[in-house]
Amino acid sequence: MIVVCQACGARRTLPTSLYDARVRGRVVNIPCKNCGTHMYGRIENTKHAFHGLDFIHTELSPQSGWSAPGFAAFVSSIIESGFDPNKMGEVRSRLKELGLEPYDCLNPPLMDALATHAARQSGALKA
Repeated sequence: MIVVCQACGARRTLPTSLYDARVRGRVVNIPCKNCGTHMYGRIENTKHAFHGLDFIHTELSPQSGWSAPGFAAFVSSIIESGFDPNKMGEVRSRLKELGLEPYDCLNPPLMDALATHAARQSGALKA
């Protein structure tokens, strides 16, 4: 597997044996050996709602027009530990009261649905 860093353009080849032993079946971030940027994350888990997608850090792109990095409170992930999905509005409201903008990669209801799916699969929430 060849991965190209969006921050510095360096290329990295992962040997098949390393990929099979440490990457396959997991959500991973692969760091650039040249600049240290975490440049790539593949969803290998076949039970994940985003199976087969690759996450790349667009904020590190050398092209203009991408969003700048900023603080992020990934609030939907608390559902995966068993938090009631119906109470997520309260969590987001409290974060805003504290001056912290809650952030989810996609829209909040979709992220809540994805986290709920994962929590039900793991048994953290009843199906």
